[in-house]
Amino acid sequence: MYSDDVSPTYWKATLAAIFLLLTVPNIWLPEFNIHEAGHALAARTILESGDFFVPHIQGTGNTVTSPMTSWVLAVTGRFLTINELTVRMVGIIPLGMISVFCGFMVLAVAGRHAAAVAVAAAISSVAALKYGIRGESMMLFAMFINAAWYAWFYLSREKHNWMLAWCAAHLMLLFAVLTGGLKAILFFYFPLCLLRRPLKIWLRLRQPDHILSAATLAMFLGIWYFWSPNPPDDAYRLIHEFEQRHSTSSYFARLFVFPFLSMTRYFPWIFLAWPAFCMAFRPLEKAPVLGQFCRTIIFALFFLFWLTPDVAPDLLTPLIGPLSILIGLNYEILVRRHGRHLRRIPRILGRVTIIAAGVAWLGILTFKDDVLTAPAPLLAGVLLCVAASVVLGVLLMREKIRGSIWLTVLLAVAAIQLGATATYGIVSYQYESHKRILSGKLTARLPVDSPLYVLISERSLHPGEYVYFNNPIVPVESLRTLPIYVDTVYILTANTRPISVDRHWTAISETVTHNGLNVRIWKGEKRLLNIHPDRLEFVYSPVTGVFLASRQTVQVTSYLRDPIELEIINGHTAATTTANLTVPPGESMQLTITIDATASDTFPPGDSIAIRFEHNRKQRVREIDITIVRESEL
Repeated sequence: MYSDDVSPTYWKATLAAIFLLLTVPNIWLPEFNIHEAGHALAARTILESGDFFVPHIQGTGNTVTSPMTSWVLAVTGRFLTINELTVRMVGIIPLGMISVFCGFMVLAVAGRHAAAVAVAAAISSVAALKYGIRGESMMLFAMFINAAWYAWFYLSREKHNWMLAWCAAHLMLLFAVLTGGLKAILFFYFPLCLLRRPLKIWLRLRQPDHILSAATLAMFLGIWYFWSPNPPDDAYRLIHEFEQRHSTSSYFARLFVFPFLSMTRYFPWIFLAWPAFCMAFRPLEKAPVLGQFCRTIIFALFFLFWLTPDVAPDLLTPLIGPLSILIGLNYEILVRRHGRHLRRIPRILGRVTIIAAGVAWLGILTFKDDVLTAPAPLLAGVLLCVAASVVLGVLLMREKIRGSIWLTVLLAVAAIQLGATATYGIVSYQYESHKRILSGKLTARLPVDSPLYVLISERSLHPGEYVYFNNPIVPVESLRTLPIYVDTVYILTANTRPISVDRHWTAISETVTHNGLNVRIWKGEKRLLNIHPDRLEFVYSPVTGVFLASRQTVQVTSYLRDPIELEIINGHTAATTTANLTVPPGESMQLTITIDATASDTFPPGDSIAIRFEHNRKQRVREIDITIVRESEL
């Protein structure tokens, strides 16, 4: 019989350090995916508009029907800048909380050794590392669902307070609905309805404590969906999950593949999970009621989504918690009987780490040899991760690390994760940072926090690419819908210069080719007073002694908020105009200019009439250029 080593004395600190090692190094390298960018843009919209109830994705106008992730980022954004670190904390912190839930549930019934195993399994599976370092809703949704399950179990089973159990569970369920939609209700109630004694709840569902708590939950959900701009969308997505959209043959092929894909999501801990589902181990389980509770959740949701057409295995991510608890509860029994065989797992993973790192870097240096031109701090961090990964792999392969099996497996996962960060991470940063490069080229001369207007009819960037602009994105239908009384605006449009009489347009970025289109940012400076035409030509005939047209008119348009007094200043006595004008805001007035033929001999060949007006307590002058052309000169 195999005897496992004792868990480290400071097992909590050890697990916390390895958790940071698994999640933090890769947090800055990959670009935002479309889901992360959407939540970040929605959070920025909330901070700018203060509209928490109906946030929309900045630059699109699309509303967010499940806004909890955006709310969390908006609260974070009041104290910190919204960037890769703060956005991806939405995945890291919930993953850490799920591991805390698992450790707490196991510690009370099976001791610290089993609790450490449960925490290790929760933070280091493939599914945990996939969504735990992404700023998406999946891990936050999983945290709230797990909190609802464990609050209900602990407060009802251990504390015997059913009213508090239902209220706490329904509060977490409300948060889960606001995070992932109405499917949260299915995640919570479907497994509970299949529980057997002593956890059977059919009679409890008819008790006043449940009815009152459920009614309160329904009331809050009703209020939310009444305010939500598109309430049917969430319900439609839930129903859509159960519709078969492909042929029957593909459905049966999926039935065959789904279990294997699901198991890979929990690698490598799936090799330590099988005793929890083996009847021979059941009498030896330390906490049979908690084990039954977790098994029911896993079986119920697994078979439900297995039989549901076109549901991805990723939807089973919330099962990280129950599966980790089962692994912790049955770990000691498994190690006693099969410890010597389980020792091979870290050795194999150590070999895989070394071989994969060697092959990956050989390919990188062969086909991507300019990777070594990366910034020095990044290159130093990558080399440190490579060294740590290889050293851990060698030590595990040669069995130089003598500790508990769960600890060596966890270190093997850390070695693989560090190797992946040092290879895929730097390649992604160097060669797939298209959004970062695009925003850098376009916004180099764009003032920070200045709104960037985007023509909807000519939009060539995906909303996910706006997140790196660090400017509010405002979609507009045409140039006419730009704000009238803003002196300077910036607009993202095609390479051609925008055409509008009330602004002077200057390109402030280079032309960038993206998705086959040429785009650039233009700066539009307001013409507070537009004069059209601003050049006049009078033709004088020496034979007849008169001008062919001695009177001409110009149109003066004001773009100011208030009526403006215009003072007309004649440039020469030969030119006279109508009286001073008062131009209403946003309107035009006619100004007539007359040339006196008797003074034509003294009129210089070029002169001007000045129009003086005051705006924001500043004297401003616009001129109308006048040219005298003699008929003999034509």
